[in-house]
Amino acid sequence: MEGLEGRELLSYGGSADFSFGVRGVQSFQAPAHSQFVATTSATQADGKLVVGGALVSFSAGVPQTTVSFAAARYDAVGTLDPSFGVGGIFSSPLLASTTAPEGYIREAIQGITLQPDGSMVLVGDIDNVAKVATIDVSGVLDPTFGTGGIVTLGTFVADVRAPLPPDASVVEAASSVATLPGGRIAVGGGIRTTSGDALAVELLNRDGSISSGFGVGGLSVLPQPGHNFYLFGASGQVITGGIVAQPDGKLDFLANVGNLPGTPVLTRLDASGVLDPTFGRAGQVGIPATLPVSFGLFLTGDALAIQPDGKLIVGGSSDYTRTGFNAQQRMVALRFEPNGAVDPSFGIGGACILTSAPASSDVSAIAIQADGKILLADRNNVAMARLNGNGLPDISFGEAGAALIPTASPQLYIGLVGISAGADGKITAPGQYGLTDPNGTQSGLYRVLGRGAAGDYDNDGISDPAAFDTATATLTVLPSGGGPASSIAIGDPGARLTLPAPGAYDGGGISEVAVYRPASGVFEVRPYNGGPAVFTPFGTPGLGKSYPAPGDYDGSGRTEYAVYLPSLGSFAYRPAKGGPDVFVPFGTPGTGKSIPAPADYFGTARSDVAVYLTDLGAYAIRNPVTGQDSIIPFGTPGAGKSIPVPGDYDGSGRAELAVYVPAAGAVFYRPARGGPDKIILILQFDGSAQVFAIQR
Repeated sequence: MEGLEGRELLSYGGSADFSFGVRGVQSFQAPAHSQFVATTSATQADGKLVVGGALVSFSAGVPQTTVSFAAARYDAVGTLDPSFGVGGIFSSPLLASTTAPEGYIREAIQGITLQPDGSMVLVGDIDNVAKVATIDVSGVLDPTFGTGGIVTLGTFVADVRAPLPPDASVVEAASSVATLPGGRIAVGGGIRTTSGDALAVELLNRDGSISSGFGVGGLSVLPQPGHNFYLFGASGQVITGGIVAQPDGKLDFLANVGNLPGTPVLTRLDASGVLDPTFGRAGQVGIPATLPVSFGLFLTGDALAIQPDGKLIVGGSSDYTRTGFNAQQRMVALRFEPNGAVDPSFGIGGACILTSAPASSDVSAIAIQADGKILLADRNNVAMARLNGNGLPDISFGEAGAALIPTASPQLYIGLVGISAGADGKITAPGQYGLTDPNGTQSGLYRVLGRGAAGDYDNDGISDPAAFDTATATLTVLPSGGGPASSIAIGDPGARLTLPAPGAYDGGGISEVAVYRPASGVFEVRPYNGGPAVFTPFGTPGLGKSYPAPGDYDGSGRTEYAVYLPSLGSFAYRPAKGGPDVFVPFGTPGTGKSIPAPADYFGTARSDVAVYLTDLGAYAIRNPVTGQDSIIPFGTPGAGKSIPVPGDYDGSGRAELAVYVPAAGAVFYRPARGGPDKIILILQFDGSAQVFAIQR
């Protein structure tokens, strides 16, 4: 057997999902003689991911002969969906350019929104003309929308230094889109007039016709003083952070206006397309250059998301050292109340700056998980971050809340353009990378684990069968992803002198190899990143007095020192968040009557109190939401017949009921995703050895 020392072990939130693609990266497979460049994304209700961008066709070695809108749909495992478009890809000659400028791809989808019926609305510019297109669930242009599935909004002026046209009645650059109740479509962008530039929102009906009850002729124009070069960007594109719809039909719109670095402005329009006087100051919030805390300068607002409670999350970048534009740029997030006021309960004074993020990081997209945690994608690096619902970095994710995803080789142009969390807790983000210049840009999907699976030693998000032989004090692991068994010696050989107690005690999300010595009542933890072992007394010394029951009971992202006291039938743990030790009565008092089996059975990202009742061959679990206890038969009744080994064996994000049967040398588990019970044949030991399987 190979040793465990020095191996890349144990998954954690933000680590690459090795079961996906090649070490967590799935490259986009474009048709022959073409290349796909990802620019945005949206997630369907069924978990499928729609990635929008541009399809670049090559001819005689000359790039960008034809550039067209393109969208690809991926299933949950990262495979192109063959039921969508042609081989999983939508593109159309009606949304293509043959005159795209060399070295810059502007003819790309800039925004995607999903309709209630599953159809998709795409916005962007083709040959300096703003376009809106709708495709159905099969990836075909919807003939009931506009003309053959397409609506043209107006003419786009590429060169910001050219004389400005007098026409101010159309949106000249479409960069964001949202769906309103009833299927109406709000397109955000900008226009240019002789008197200055302006933010603009145009409202279309579901069939692509103008919604006449909005603004003037379906268009709401918000003039900005002077000619806002940053509004349109150096290439002539509007730089906006998105548009979101409130349940009552109001629209929130984020954009950067003014000369570099610009001022992020958050705007709300009411259902009639006029500024909402109840929001901010007369309908707008100019995000101050100085953040609510003394972290630095707020440089740009580049992403916008709405929480279920109506609060708004703004993502962007900050120069947190105040040394100048882009000097120490880091991702930043702010939260605003529904009335536009800064939410002081978020982060520190309303803001969170990810100082642990890579240099020059900037938020490109925001997603809100079902548990309220906030995901941020980095447009300038293949990196992401996660915040807790209170706006503080989630220390169980990556390094202090930020995760840099390793890629195959150094790149010049690199970054993520979207982000989404699956029902299994895994996080997928489309991105792009290029070796030399934008013409060499490649796109792919990156997937990381939302959190480490307990007992995952091969970094695939699935618990690995593992056993601890007390006779030799040896931990042995059989990787779920394949490969030879691995082992490491830890503790004192001898019956019950050392018991396994792995967990992520330091909050890094990676489980350390750890044991508990009952005679002395001491935990020994070996840090995953090296260093001397850590010894911590906890529990009642004496054989049979305390059994290790480590787990994250308070949702801190760290494993707490915990024991089960059989004489009392009670758990005891020391909160990682601080405070006195906590005692939770549970199970049947008496040695051998209840074996501790704490694990995250309900997908709440914290350990639930649970025991295995040996006399009954059943689990007893307390529901953390209702407080109700349940007894679930699983395994064979009788002392030593079945040993509880709960773990996430199917990558569902929840622990499964599982037992190790020594007589069979196998783990039996009940998949949380449903289906019949399954078996994993693991390791056969000398029958004289006392073996404890340890997944939690």
